[in-house]
Amino acid sequence: MLAVGSLAALAVPPAMAQGNYAIEQRFQDMERLITQLTGQVERLQNQVQQLQEKLDRQQADYDFRIQQLESGRGGARPPAPRPTPGPRGDATPPPAPMTPGGLSPGQQADMRPLGSTPSSGPPPAPPPPAAGPEQLYNDAMIAMRSGEYAVAEREFRNFLAKNPRHQLAGNAQYWLGETYYVRKDYANAATAYANGFKTYRTSSVGPDNLLKLGMSLQASGKSADACIVYGQFNQVYPQATDALKRRIAAERQRSRC
Repeated sequence: MLAVGSLAALAVPPAMAQGNYAIEQRFQDMERLITQLTGQVERLQNQVQQLQEKLDRQQADYDFRIQQLESGRGGARPPAPRPTPGPRGDATPPPAPMTPGGLSPGQQADMRPLGSTPSSGPPPAPPPPAAGPEQLYNDAMIAMRSGEYAVAEREFRNFLAKNPRHQLAGNAQYWLGETYYVRKDYANAATAYANGFKTYRTSSVGPDNLLKLGMSLQASGKSADACIVYGQFNQVYPQATDALKRRIAAERQRSRC
């Protein structure tokens, strides 16, 4: 009897086991959702990369054509004017006297080295140095604060394409999602936040990405998926701020989780 009683005491209550199974199932559902969203992100990034390469080729061709036009400017001297014939019967005027160097008075000697060509003007100015990562990020933030969300989107994408492992990359990914969210493009916003959560989970904006992922899903009419995300927040980020935890609780109530 004592042994049976001890085993009964050690047994896991059915309600607790069922609760643990539900949590695990929700976590797996969230992982599948993030994987799907990540696939969409990768396809979009591939399209952006192809477009960027096309723009680079067009810019290189444009620069080459401008350089060719500038190098062809100047060139040959205009032909000397033909002398106007005088009236018939006039004597041919005597040739102009020549200087010892074989030049007419007032004519300057050509001091260029043999084989050289006339100069076409000052050399073109060198191109400005490429902007660094911090400058790219600051330009994107200026556009974001100015309400130029399409410009900010392009700038943040450019930053992430060139600096995916920079210390500001996690922030840039979060703000990329914000450029969509403020324009009510919730599908692309959810994709951006999901990619930010998966790629930069341990960054300072990791909890914010997960929160805004749930809010984007809720705004897209996917309340069940939003509830899965909200339900995992405290397990993934137990050290999150109290303000974020209260926000999660409020969003769960709004989504009727």
